Amino acid sequence: MIQKKERTLLRELARKVADIAALPIQQERLQLVKDLNALREPRPVILSSPEGAWKELVPESALLCQHPLARNWERSLRMAICRHELIPADNPILAVMKINWELRLGDWGVTTKFIGTEAFDRDEGSMTWDPPIKTFDDFKKLHSRTVEIDYEGTSRKEELARDVFADILEVRRRFPLWWSYGLTETLIYLRGLQQVMIDMYENPTFLKDLMAWIRDQVTSELEMYQREGVLTLNNGGDDVVTNGLGATDELPADDFDGNVRLKDLWVMAESQELSGVGPEQFNEFALQFQLPIIKRFGLCAYGCCESLDLKYDLIMKHIPNLRRVSVGPWADKALAAEKLGDRYIYSWKPNPAAICSPKPFFDLAEKEIRHALDVTRGGHLQIMLADTMTLRGQPERLARYINLARKLIDESLVA
Repeated sequence: MIQKKERTLLRELARKVADIAALPIQQERLQLVKDLNALREPRPVILSSPEGAWKELVPESALLCQHPLARNWERSLRMAICRHELIPADNPILAVMKINWELRLGDWGVTTKFIGTEAFDRDEGSMTWDPPIKTFDDFKKLHSRTVEIDYEGTSRKEELARDVFADILEVRRRFPLWWSYGLTETLIYLRGLQQVMIDMYENPTFLKDLMAWIRDQVTSELEMYQREGVLTLNNGGDDVVTNGLGATDELPADDFDGNVRLKDLWVMAESQELSGVGPEQFNEFALQFQLPIIKRFGLCAYGCCESLDLKYDLIMKHIPNLRRVSVGPWADKALAAEKLGDRYIYSWKPNPAAICSPKPFFDLAEKEIRHALDVTRGGHLQIMLADTMTLRGQPERLARYINLARKLIDESLVA
């Protein structure tokens, strides 16, 4: 049970979030994101995903609740309040408390051993892993993993949330779709990155058989989730699709009857692991396996931090529901603008080092922003300030960057 004093604290925080969500600017931001996702002609959108820097913005020491669930809710509420007070981006803040479906996933017959440092456990270090598929015979060990959907546990959690928040926030179930259906992350954890690169030359048939197996497992699980009726819409202003927000009136599909299907949802896919291979191998060993999954969804956001300089033509040609494309820090911004034109959202991820380094480089940030605004003129630009793993204890860096970008956007619209 959540203690009375924790319940009181949560309700106080929830009221603050509800008041923030009621401000007119939140609806303005929501409409701005919807216009962008519909390829209408809004001003460039600025979004912020603090990621690792959240531990500085809302440190564990600031949390007062001890009950694990109450502590998670407290963290979520304080993050929303922090957004309002310190991060003046275009992310709308909504009066919603989301409750994740409770899932328990088994293994695929083998276990990947991850080897990390204490620093990695704090999101500050590195790790490696011991891939279990070392020989062709190891492939035979693979089997479908068990998936348990805890209906009772999810309902209990939702009932508790409604008891705490119902008259203040909308309590909404959320199905935690994988952040990406790129498949190659699973591939390298099973086979190893270096070995995958070798396999492309020495064992291409085996590699494609392994990718086909992963594709089929993912497809089967998605079909099961749809059949069980546990999928939830991700078309809201607080639904994150990695390189953007999901707010759109184009989803769900026109024949939606309340039962969420894959075609009612956004999907995100990428292949950061194959960023160093050419377009032919990317198509042969990744894209052709991703496509049967991607095409089952309503809209697709493609790419993350990898450069797609040599792959735009492929993804534009083969992904009919493509709407947003990530332009990473190492991408050629002018080439991306030429390829994407006004047909897709240009989701630019600036190099976070400009504000994460011991000394920030706002002069470099200004130069990069000006260049991005210049080459994307006439397109649909979104500045996605992501991968900010630290702010060096200076949270004002985020606001300074966002305000700089907004100033330059205003100047570009006048010019």
